[in-house]
Amino acid sequence: MPIYTYECAECSGRHERLEGVTAGKDELKCPACGSGKVKKVFSTFNVGKSAGPSRAKMPSAPSCSSCCNGSGCGL
Repeated sequence: MPIYTYECAECSGRHERLEGVTAGKDELKCPACGSGKVKKVFSTFNVGKSAGPSRAKMPSAPSCSSCCNGSGCGL
């Protein structure tokens, strides 16, 4: 189930709520002040790094010194 972030228009408090995507939307209330004036806000997420073996590194792009004789080609 996704976690949604909501912000209260009264106290500017933010809280998260675990919701099913097909579940009915009951009346949302701010847990800090009890106001019903809350709106869904954009929230970010983080992708964790695996503890397993590292992936093969991608080859790096050539520097300007190797492709344009150091003249600064603007790439």
